[in-house]
Amino acid sequence: MTSIRQRFLVLVAFLAIFNPTLRSEQPQKASRATLEDRLKKLEERADAAEKAASTAVMEKDYLTRTQKQYESYYQKVLNTQMWTLGIMGLILSGVFVLVARFSLKMIDQQTKTATAEAIVQMRNENARVLAKDVQKLWDSNAADVKKLKETLTA
Repeated sequence: MTSIRQRFLVLVAFLAIFNPTLRSEQPQKASRATLEDRLKKLEERADAAEKAASTAVMEKDYLTRTQKQYESYYQKVLNTQMWTLGIMGLILSGVFVLVARFSLKMIDQQTKTATAEAIVQMRNENARVLAKDVQKLWDSNAADVKKLKETLTA
């Protein structure tokens, strides 16, 4: 209803401004025909403008719905990617923990093996050194006993 009023007001204003019969005091028959033609043209223009406005409203509604659909789609994609990255992060963290634990166990085992080997090597070296010292002491004691026997017999 308001669009009809608006069209009517626009039409009246247009006619008031551009109508030469209203400005002149003598009505003319030729101008009456041209006024009717102008009126028809103006109505056609108003109808075309109204159709364009309704088409624009429909297009705007379509664009709004499409935009909302894309926004919801991309929001879902973002949420899916965030969950995927979170799960992958947890999996990678778990793998890292397992690898670190396995590596530390291997390092600990290698350290224990190397320590055991070093202890065995040191024991063997210590036993060899002690055997040398004992042998020297035996030889020294044997020499001392021999001297003492010789001095005792002498």
